[in-house]
Amino acid sequence: MEPGSIFHRIFNILFSPQSEWYKIEVEQSTNREIIINYVFPLAAAAAIISLFVIWMRPSLFITLALKVAVLKLLVPIVVIIAAAVLINLLSSLFNSKKHLNRVLKLVSYSYTPVLLINIVTSISISLGWLNILDIYGIILFWTGLPVLLDVTRDKRLLFTLISAAIIIALMIFIPEIFRVRRLGYY
Repeated sequence: MEPGSIFHRIFNILFSPQSEWYKIEVEQSTNREIIINYVFPLAAAAAIISLFVIWMRPSLFITLALKVAVLKLLVPIVVIIAAAVLINLLSSLFNSKKHLNRVLKLVSYSYTPVLLINIVTSISISLGWLNILDIYGIILFWTGLPVLLDVTRDKRLLFTLISAAIIIALMIFIPEIFRVRRLGYY
């Protein structure tokens, strides 16, 4: 994926995922390119907005703003990579292709709603209710699973549910390591 095409990818994965997964399948992108050209810019946008919003509050310190910004940048990347590794390990249980690059594509692009909502909620914690829209990521995962990993119809639901549970657990566990939830800004 070319760096300038991130907006097309976001639009297409959200509004025409069925056809977009086939484009993603044939793309020759490395794991590094997926993270740097897609995940990193979206996570960085949330980090920059958080830094600015928190820094502008007179009652909060720049050290808090920096900590939250770094975590807004790193946590999604760590969650995506860890989830891809774990899901790749599970893939053989579902008679699917064990291929880390394809799993990373599936997890990264399915994570798009989470990344976008992370940007929006960086503006104000009162927008946290929008996190319910993260569920759309599960639907994206569901639609991409047979394309990228050749999961059969009879195993697709269970694979999706287990993968969603892994991703949700990581989304909860990774920030807790840094005690971010107690700050109320992530």
